[in-house]
Amino acid sequence: MLYVASRASHIRNFHLPYLKYYHDEGWTIHVLAEGAKNIAWSDRCFDIPFEKKLTSWKNWRTIGQIYRLLQAEKYQVISVHTTLAAFLTRIAVRFYGANNVKTINTSHGYLFSAKTPPIKRTFYVAAEKLCRPATQLLLVMNEEDYRLAQRYNLSAGTIALIPGMGLPEQAKPAASAQTIREKFHFQENDVVAVYGAEFSKRKNQQFLINALPAVIQKYPQFKLILAGTGEEWEHCRRLIVQKQLTQNILLPGHVDDMISLFGMAQLAISSSKSEGLPFNIMEALQAGLPVLASRVKGHVDLIEEGKNGYLFDLDNETEFCAKVSLFLQKKTSLHLSPRLPEKYWLEHALPFITQIHQELLM
Repeated sequence: MLYVASRASHIRNFHLPYLKYYHDEGWTIHVLAEGAKNIAWSDRCFDIPFEKKLTSWKNWRTIGQIYRLLQAEKYQVISVHTTLAAFLTRIAVRFYGANNVKTINTSHGYLFSAKTPPIKRTFYVAAEKLCRPATQLLLVMNEEDYRLAQRYNLSAGTIALIPGMGLPEQAKPAASAQTIREKFHFQENDVVAVYGAEFSKRKNQQFLINALPAVIQKYPQFKLILAGTGEEWEHCRRLIVQKQLTQNILLPGHVDDMISLFGMAQLAISSSKSEGLPFNIMEALQAGLPVLASRVKGHVDLIEEGKNGYLFDLDNETEFCAKVSLFLQKKTSLHLSPRLPEKYWLEHALPFITQIHQELLM
């Protein structure tokens, strides 16, 4: 079996339980990803680069490398993850012969939706349709992607809706809430929100920076931690300085122990423009935090308005500020009951997903 993703970190973060499962079942497992080296439960790793820009000529070289690997190893099954790696690998499979291997595409969130501008949506749908003959099983993680996959007939075989890859049992915080609050110099009456995500245009941190002055004017004790790194980090840092928000928006960079942040905070936030089934939201709910998130696919599958959090229309600053105010009204927020349904736990998701895999392999 060949397991593919754009980055080795994706495999390590989300898929090791599945590698272990198939390793224990007696499969020989190879992993292909940029930076792949010494990945647990794999028999061999291939470090092959993927350029983020789809049209880069270097990606054609990557397709050639994958094609030659398929010829040499003659895999029975290929499991592809992440949009770019899934596309390039399935193109290589088409050159190799789609009937020569069974390919499982697990979509972690299509980059298009029903609201995507027609030209952009047509481009992404055309790319997925091009890969359809090399997709014997398609797994999607939210209701909207499931409808899109069916509408555009994006699999040559089965299309199934899965509850993400499953969230493992949450580790205990490495530090106490008091220790973390002291580290950030928070005052006793400060209300802290957390958004942990890669800094990118899709994750949309800039929206929060632009919207927060209106919140702070009314609630100066409101603090926001934007944890993570990425190509938009420096731009966001400059914007925070420009808007004189350095006392209210904190940028700790990459955080290994998000559980400790969740344990100290009162609210989790996401302003993302599109999701599959976001781990950061599931982790927050698992930690007992209510969530304020943009009303997009992936979020709407996890957030029940007024029950475990609130939703706001994408890029709507007025509604965002109103929902923050709603949360800060203690009588209202007391009625929230954050929890992560059991179907999203790893112990339930793994057997559910591997059973679907087995039906393909029979």
